Amino acid sequence: MRGRQKTCPDLSMKDSDRQDKVGAQVAVNMTLVFTVLRLAGQIDWPWLWVLCPLWIYVGLTVCTGVVLGFISAFSRTRHRM
Repeated sequence: MRGRQKTCPDLSMKDSDRQDKVGAQVAVNMTLVFTVLRLAGQIDWPWLWVLCPLWIYVGLTVCTGVVLGFISAFSRTRHRM
């Protein structure tokens, strides 16, 4: 193994990518827990609330994309002037 460096994939990731991955994992894990509890009859929540962690994650991701798109568009038009 001479000349080859081992790199840990988690250490080579950007902080924003790592945070995005953690956020997705939390949302999926919470949804799985709520789904199992709902199917086992331990909670009597509507499915809208059981799937709510996924909706929140998707909504925050879309809002972040829209805001970054506006910032990008605004900075491009400002540099043209």
